[in-house]
Amino acid sequence: MRYFFSNLSVTIKELFQSFLELDLKKKIISALCVILAIAGIITGVVLTKQSKKTNKDPDKTAYSYVESFANHDYLNAYEYSIIGKNGVYKYLEKNYFDGYKHKDTLSEQEEIDARNIANTLNASLNSFMNTYGIKDYDNFFGAYFDSASELVNNFLDDTELTDALMIKSLELGLAANKEQYIASLNEQYNNNYEISISEPTIKEFSDEDTATYIANKSEAAVEIFEKSGLKPEKIKKLRRYDYSIYINDLETNVLSVYLVKIGGNWYVDLTTLVY
Repeated sequence: MRYFFSNLSVTIKELFQSFLELDLKKKIISALCVILAIAGIITGVVLTKQSKKTNKDPDKTAYSYVESFANHDYLNAYEYSIIGKNGVYKYLEKNYFDGYKHKDTLSEQEEIDARNIANTLNASLNSFMNTYGIKDYDNFFGAYFDSASELVNNFLDDTELTDALMIKSLELGLAANKEQYIASLNEQYNNNYEISISEPTIKEFSDEDTATYIANKSEAAVEIFEKSGLKPEKIKKLRRYDYSIYINDLETNVLSVYLVKIGGNWYVDLTTLVY
């Protein structure tokens, strides 16, 4: 961005020099064009920055979640859920590392430590995924981070326990899980497979059904909403998307995805299927 505005300033100087050589009428027209062009550029930059973290379109939000799920990009899938309101990493930092030191970056040695933790907990992570699944993320995250911190405390005396270390080990562990999944598909289908997603069946709930949906939220579900900076009573609309996931022509999974609209954004509400 710094280079962009630096180059822009050079261009404006050149335009200004040419501008001085024009008659009055051409000066006025040229000045208006320059003002409109700059305003358009600045507006475009601002709008691009603001549009990065919004889920205004429920169809795109639902599909993006399912696509990430189907490809085992679980952390990215969570970005479309209620815990992604302020970003999944922010959610993790806020809710699972009370008393841990906060760090924004890791040293080279800490990167190695994170990978060692992920490798050591590989079987445990797969077990937690089988037990809780992606939908019960609160118990999944809790089980993984408890195991990771216990490993550090008992066997890595020289390693400082930080939120960044825990999150990096989770990230690496999930990446390894995805690699194992892809390797199993390549073996099963002889390196010739395609993952596809069906068109969804969409159910739009009435205001009355939405009110019932809110009223039936358990205490655990309400707590997840509040941890995410959201409130169930603020839900304005409710939809359900039913998808089938295929590998080649074989249906391998069926997903029912509930989306809630809060404010101007739509979020996948996984608490419906768990709590």
